[in-house]
This record gives sequence, C-alpha cells and structure tokens, in this order.
Amino acid sequence: MPHDHRQFPSVPMPHRSFSTPPALKRRRILLRWADMSTDPLRDRFEGVDRDRNGVIDEAEFGQLLDKLGVGYGEAQIRAAFTDIDADKNGKIELEEFRAWWTAR
Repeated sequence: MPHDHRQFPSVPMPHRSFSTPPALKRRRILLRWADMSTDPLRDRFEGVDRDRNGVIDEAEFGQLLDKLGVGYGEAQIRAAFTDIDADKNGKIELEEFRAWWTAR
C-alpha cells in the first residue's frame, strides 16, 4: 500500500548552512602557511633563477635587484655582480648574494 505523505504534517527542518566547517578552514590555512617560505630573500632569488640550477647569471641578477627595488644601472649591476661573485665562476649562489645583501 503506497504511503500517503499528506497525512503527516510538514516539519520544518532546521536551517543548515553549507559553509566550510571550522576544522577544515583551519586545515586549509595551515596548508597555505606550510607552502609559504620563511625566507623571502630565497623566494626572490629562486624567482629569477630561470633554469632552477641554484645560481643566477648577470641578467638574472639585474632582475633580482629590480624585484628588490634597487635602482642600479647596467654599469652598477656589472660592478656589483663582479664584486659578489666571490669564486669568479660567472654565477652568484644564494649565499654569496645573501652575504652581499646583508652587508649593504
């Protein structure tokens, strides 16, 4: 025998919000924080290292200085690059750059 829905009164359902549960929100925030580096200088350095080999050439060094707001011209970039490249291999490693940057 089919059930007749009309014989039962309609019961209002409590309003349920379909928002993200607080625990899931906290987890998402923590995951975003975990992705963030705690070394902004490394982030900028790696951001200009196009070939991802851990060193930058003179062109990438100029881009890095631009990103850091240093307004050097080509001659100043070349002079600084030569000064920073301690092992004279034509590349600047992060630690060479960090030593120069913090000594400024």
